[in-house]
Amino acid sequence: MKVCMKKMYVFLAAAVLFSGCTSHNAKHSDSLKDISTMKDTVTVKPAGSYEECFSLTKDQIMVYSFSSTNPVNFNIHYHGVDGIHYPVSETQVNQYDGVFDPQRRGLDLDEQDSFCLMWENQDMMQLSLSYECTVKGN
Repeated sequence: MKVCMKKMYVFLAAAVLFSGCTSHNAKHSDSLKDISTMKDTVTVKPAGSYEECFSLTKDQIMVYSFSSTNPVNFNIHYHGVDGIHYPVSETQVNQYDGVFDPQRRGLDLDEQDSFCLMWENQDMMQLSLSYECTVKGN
């Protein structure tokens, strides 16, 4: 009985922490003004990919979301002097949303300002991908 109660308290504590983090990020992005928005629906060929790149300056973030008819591998990446880096990487997802904040991830925007969202179709059937990305800042 004690073990079950302990697990329940850990679960409740994690839920409270998670919901606090989520609402903080949402409040942070909601308080910033929209600078530019990219929104589209595209077809991705079998075993193909689609990429959308954007630039961020200091104090800017990217709020993004997408959905696809079939699961995709999704990442946000950038090309550094020492190779390609993937600060966000998800596999086999039909939908996803998030806030990409380079400063919170410790990325130096003096050296890097161009980031790419990439979706990879692993299926042998084409898929439809709808996405929206908004750059926000002060």
